[in-house]
Amino acid sequence: MNLKAYIFLLITISLSLISCKSSEEFSTKNVESVTKKPQTIESFSNDIFAFIFKGEVFLDELMPTVSVVKKIASGETQGKSDLDIKNEMIAGLKKRLQNNVENIITDIESSGYSTEQTIYTGFKTYPEDTRGPIKVLAIEFTVDDKKGMIPITYTEVGGLFYWFEILVSTNIIESN
Repeated sequence: MNLKAYIFLLITISLSLISCKSSEEFSTKNVESVTKKPQTIESFSNDIFAFIFKGEVFLDELMPTVSVVKKIASGETQGKSDLDIKNEMIAGLKKRLQNNVENIITDIESSGYSTEQTIYTGFKTYPEDTRGPIKVLAIEFTVDDKKGMIPITYTEVGGLFYWFEILVSTNIIESN
């Protein structure tokens, strides 16, 4: 399967996972608790790298808010309260992101490298899919003398970027 077909398949799967449910519960207060400032795609990708490898950014700052989910998945959110959207949809995304970050850390460490040695080197965007608002971005990094890449899905709404999925969380470092 070529890279374009693989990315298309991963985007399709990611879109279908948006509605997955999680048992994690949230408080009824502050359903839209995170305030974001406009950013560039470069600062967004750097923030994701900082979250994964440095613990310098909070995950909630990178994730979609209830209003963003309503905007991009209006059919799936119709008739749901803000709290239901947060508990069912956003909590599922958050849990998958946390699990995939753990996979990335394990993958790097099991390859004999330290995550403390990772260096952000940039990002690569992929052509937009005209079927929806979800886009693909690859975060590029090095660890020792090896290159690595973490493909993710995201959306941009009003100059703000929101992280949805990590498409690949194992075998992210180039092999010899």
